[in-house]
Amino acid sequence: MRLADLLRHVDVLDVRASGPIQKDPEQVEVRAVTRDSRQGGDGVVYVAIRGGRVDGHDFVAGLTGGVAVVEEAVEAPDGLVVVRVADTRRALARLAAALHD
Repeated sequence: MRLADLLRHVDVLDVRASGPIQKDPEQVEVRAVTRDSRQGGDGVVYVAIRGGRVDGHDFVAGLTGGVAVVEEAVEAPDGLVVVRVADTRRALARLAAALHD
């Protein structure tokens, strides 16, 4: 599924590519949605969740490709598409449901 199709299911504040990227960020093909940064990479949407002990936003800098969905501005490595939303918990639920619908 294309990122643009997935993003229709969430309230997006901003979409940007970090550094050089070969195509329109919204045309990126998505095969998975996760909240575990270790599973991030090409074709994966990583959703940064702020928790009681760990803030998922802290792991965005370590991603190698793919898409990061965040609530706040973050430093992102080149080649990453960053989508800012108001509520990442709600976005995770809606993105996962849309991908597997």
